[in-house]
Amino acid sequence: LKTNQRQAAHRALNPPHQSALSAKSQKKTRKKKPLKACTACKSVFYCSRECTKAHYKAHKKECAKLAQEYSKTAVFKPVVRSSAPKEGHKGGLQKWQFDT
Repeated sequence: LKTNQRQAAHRALNPPHQSALSAKSQKKTRKKKPLKACTACKSVFYCSRECTKAHYKAHKKECAKLAQEYSKTAVFKPVVRSSAPKEGHKGGLQKWQFDT
């Protein structure tokens, strides 16, 4: 399967879900902030750092398995600089030498 097809299949079989704690927290505050994904598995979403910490013990074992699956299906894009720095390759070093 192509990478896009694998990703679609992975998402269909493992839809992202919000932690129950975050869902409850958002209902209390009635704020609809964008949820942030778990940095390892990208499959569970949290409303805050506090919710992430509170749910970690329950999520830890599942997270390792999901992270492995994510790494198999994720497309990693290399970071490419759009253009060379204006001052050339020595400009930053010279600036650093004279600023210290």
